[in-house]
Amino acid sequence: MNTGLVPQTAAIDCPGLSGLKKLTVVTIAMSGGNNPFQGLSMPEALALAGVLNIDVTLSEGDAGQQKVIDIPVVNLGGAQAFAAACAD
Repeated sequence: MNTGLVPQTAAIDCPGLSGLKKLTVVTIAMSGGNNPFQGLSMPEALALAGVLNIDVTLSEGDAGQQKVIDIPVVNLGGAQAFAAACAD
């Protein structure tokens, strides 16, 4: 079973941003209402046990657009945390 995440990508003319090539999304089951990604960098989030990682390749045409990402449900009937980061 999948769910959809629809983030807005950065515009191509954003100050300090150009040539973003990859969007990384991580997800993990939440317990107790605590977001396990809070305060973590993406490398730290990727290192957590049980994390599911989805890499999406970006093109110039994606700049400023919404991107639909299919993400598996990892906690059916419960809460699931997400974090995302772009890289060049």
